[in-house]
Amino acid sequence: MIAQLRKKFIFIMMTVITLILIIIFSILCFFSYRQMENEIDQALTLALNDQGKKPLLEFSNDASRTYSNVPYFTVIVDEENTIIQLYSNHYEIDTNDLQSMIDTIQTSDQNKGVLQDNFVYQKQPDIFGNSYIAIADAEGIRTQTISYCLWALLVVCISFVAFFIFTFLLSRWVLRPVETAWTQQKQFIADASHELKTPLTVILADTDILLKKAQGKDDKKWLSSIQSEALRMKKLVESLLFLARNDAKQPLIRQQICSLSEIAWNCALPFEAIAFEHDQAFTYEIDEDLFVIGNEDQLRQLILIFLDNAVKYTPVKEKIFFSLHRKNNLLQMKIHNTGSYLTKEECSHLFDRFYRCDKSRTQQQGYGLGLSIAKQIAQQHHIQISVFSEKEIGTTFTLSFMAHQKKHEKTDL
Repeated sequence: MIAQLRKKFIFIMMTVITLILIIIFSILCFFSYRQMENEIDQALTLALNDQGKKPLLEFSNDASRTYSNVPYFTVIVDEENTIIQLYSNHYEIDTNDLQSMIDTIQTSDQNKGVLQDNFVYQKQPDIFGNSYIAIADAEGIRTQTISYCLWALLVVCISFVAFFIFTFLLSRWVLRPVETAWTQQKQFIADASHELKTPLTVILADTDILLKKAQGKDDKKWLSSIQSEALRMKKLVESLLFLARNDAKQPLIRQQICSLSEIAWNCALPFEAIAFEHDQAFTYEIDEDLFVIGNEDQLRQLILIFLDNAVKYTPVKEKIFFSLHRKNNLLQMKIHNTGSYLTKEECSHLFDRFYRCDKSRTQQQGYGLGLSIAKQIAQQHHIQISVFSEKEIGTTFTLSFMAHQKKHEKTDL
């Protein structure tokens, strides 16, 4: 439980931190991109403004002019796309390459656009039919922007790792009181359950002796009631002890190759009479020679829990179907009953300790520990449990076992 809480805490914290880091990284990249676009636009505007303020000199490099961080130059061409003048902000370009750019720009219907090799242009016609074309080389600033984003991504990744380590250490500190309380609770349940076993055994033994010697009907009635309640309490104590041992992660003493078919048959046969007494139709299909590795007693307990629940929570005149078949390398056991429906929320809490579903279920005897014990047994044997429920169909529990070929030797795990 504590491990699951720690995982949930880390998951929630890292999810929030990841979202925050993604938002910060996106904002940094967005503003960096906008700054790049603004500097390119500023360079193009500056290039168009400069051309009308200075004499028309080829590659004029007047130091008194205003310069941009983005290299640019301005070209004046006539209607025939012939270059009349060229202004340069400390930028030199081959005449043939420039003429190719001019031809491409003039064939475009757009006054502003992007050329190959990271060149951005903006053109402006005048009243004489000439065109002023400003061209900026954006390669440098784009490389700078990409480099900035990559550095930001690196910082985000490092921050993610740092926050993960911090969250991992924080989870231990935050959940330490919960872990202490949980450990004390488990120890109390284990100790109390163990201490209750002895007096319950004595009570049952003495009650059994008194029942044999009782003469009147009233005496037998009250003694039978005491015995019944003591048996219920003993069952509860045994369930609590099982869960306490499992919480302490005590390993199974012995696992061996078991005939799941035989165990299923032995579990199903008594429930024919029980279902008949409850006016329910009980049918079963069990394939022969199906084997698994496990603890025979616990596997029997697992099956009996599901069959017992099926009888308890199936209305009168409804049907219960129990099956065990092989499917490739899996053995699938299904317990299906009609007339019983579980919501998605109920299905998600079915295996919680002391959980009871609706009001109709609380009228049944029990403490809400059966399916919790079934879950623990399933985890120890690596059995997958799934639940499917619909109003028109009913409820189906599916248990998937790993199949094993029968061998003569036994396996201790």
